[in-house]
Amino acid sequence: MAVNIYTEWGKLKEVVVGDCVNINSYNVDLSFRYFFGDNIRDEFLKNNITLQTRLIEQRKEDLDAVAKSLEELGIRVHRPRKLEKIESFKTPHFEDWTRPIDNPRDQVLIYADEIIETSCLWRARYF
Repeated sequence: MAVNIYTEWGKLKEVVVGDCVNINSYNVDLSFRYFFGDNIRDEFLKNNITLQTRLIEQRKEDLDAVAKSLEELGIRVHRPRKLEKIESFKTPHFEDWTRPIDNPRDQVLIYADEIIETSCLWRARYF
């Protein structure tokens, strides 16, 4: 897929809409706590947060509905490949698990025909 973007205000022709299949928990590490800052609650002080199945299903329905609405407006919608299984990964500085791409725009900056990967405060999102 080629990209060619020079404005964020022009007519939308194509878009990537994320997905949240196969997600059920978040590892809570230091970068997660910094990322969510003032929204931290007692449950975020645990090492792992189990997400409610109902909320995940609702988010999936919302993302699918957004994709359908965009397609009905004549916009070409791309979706990430489905994450078939969750796998652990480890770097010299931290370890975590893979997760689906539910916020693709947060990780990239696009200008002209260049896609630039940007850093994220929540380090597990790097993978």
